[in-house]
Amino acid sequence: MKKTKLLSDLSTGVLLMTVSNLIVKAAGLMFKIPLTALIGEEGMGYFNGAYTLFTWFYMLSAAGLPTATSMLIAKLPDKRRQDGAMRIFKTSLSIFTMVGLIGCLILIFASRPISNIMRVENSRLAIIAVAPTLFFVCQSAALRGYFQGFGELKWHSLSQVVEALGKVGLGVALAYHAVETGKSIPTAAAYAAIGITVGVAAGMVVLYIAFLFKKKQGGERELTPRRTLARSLIKAALPITLSSSVMSLANLIDSLIMTRSLHAVGMSQAEVAAIWGNYSSLAVPMFNLPPVLTMPIAYALLPSLSSALALKKHDEALKLTSDALRQTAFIALPCAVGMSVFAKPILSLLFADDVAARGAMLLTLLAPSSMLLCLLGVTNTILQASGHERIPLYAMLCGALMKFIATWALTPYFGKYATPISTFICYFTVIIISLVAIALITPLGKAVTFTDFMKPLISAAIAVTFAAIVYPFGGTVIAVLIAAVCYFGVSALTQIHPTQKSNRKDVQNENTNRSIKSKNTL
Repeated sequence: MKKTKLLSDLSTGVLLMTVSNLIVKAAGLMFKIPLTALIGEEGMGYFNGAYTLFTWFYMLSAAGLPTATSMLIAKLPDKRRQDGAMRIFKTSLSIFTMVGLIGCLILIFASRPISNIMRVENSRLAIIAVAPTLFFVCQSAALRGYFQGFGELKWHSLSQVVEALGKVGLGVALAYHAVETGKSIPTAAAYAAIGITVGVAAGMVVLYIAFLFKKKQGGERELTPRRTLARSLIKAALPITLSSSVMSLANLIDSLIMTRSLHAVGMSQAEVAAIWGNYSSLAVPMFNLPPVLTMPIAYALLPSLSSALALKKHDEALKLTSDALRQTAFIALPCAVGMSVFAKPILSLLFADDVAARGAMLLTLLAPSSMLLCLLGVTNTILQASGHERIPLYAMLCGALMKFIATWALTPYFGKYATPISTFICYFTVIIISLVAIALITPLGKAVTFTDFMKPLISAAIAVTFAAIVYPFGGTVIAVLIAAVCYFGVSALTQIHPTQKSNRKDVQNENTNRSIKSKNTL
């Protein structure tokens, strides 16, 4: 009964997060499409230069906090969970609010030298505009970790939606005002960045309101000293934060290498910004779409898996892990294959044909990496919940090193296409290390099976082949619909739907139990 309830709660959490992430992603497209039309690819280069930098600082300051907080709360005994969770939350909030404030001040006062190093000097105003977001997002991270530790994902989902809608509404409106009043393109990009800051602040307010109205239940007092809790938080959060920041740093290095290499061949700053803006505004958002669908699986898995392992319920943990990997592969593989093959038609649905044509090959090369990124979210969660938080960090360092070497070596030959190629090399390295580690040093190695990846890959290839045949006659939308129907049809025939294997095992277990009961009765 408890296992059934746990899986039900996990599925509910995944559904909530998936819906909110789809809304967030749709809002992101609603933001970038009109923004690209307003400030052009050059302006998007300035905007995304600031946003890439902010992302790295965010990863460095707060990425590991929700995970660490939720893991510590999930592992608390039921009798002390409420009081312990409150002490953990207050400790994390005090630490990371200060971290967010320091990061905000660094971005503001170092904006000029940072933009000069990036060779996109006109992004300075956008960097200053987005800097206060760090202060708000660190507090949001502490609150989200608190709710995640209890398996309550609805407030996280709602705050994400509020953030996204605030960014779209205010960001586009401010950019439009800047353009209409004759302000420069760098200034208009900065106005758009203000929308991100206000949206994140609004999401933080939602979480604080939810926290104030959360029903506090009684229980025993948690007597662990605050200093000990702080050490535990930092010990758990640091490797997770560093592993996340490594990939953000690798993306930042990508932008530096790409922009400097294009400058070296004689391109102007405006031309370089336009190329980077095209890559970061078209290919990268589509690359990040499949993880939007699969990230809730990893997010909801963490507290459930941490609790199961802490209670030494290895069968339950193995089932949770197996289901999460199977569901992720089922979603990620067709998305990656479809985006790679239909890059130009998909981008043309959202952007002007000439802009889409320039970004199509970038997406074709980048799309396969999205499947690896989806799997990485789950493998990192498995390793973190198993007490091996440092393994993802080591894997990320190896991947980042491979990315740096590949980008540096390939850029002279492939130009802007070196970046998506090096991204695939990077994530392939990371995922291989992670899967090997799960198989060798955790009790969950049996959850990783070759067929769980090959069957959806074959089904995706068949579906995309049918879609390619239909595309010249029916267009992009019809082809995508045909691909989806075909994929689900082939999946049903080959029995690779993510719940079918588990259902068969449940039926077998139920039949075995009935047989045992019958023998005992006799």
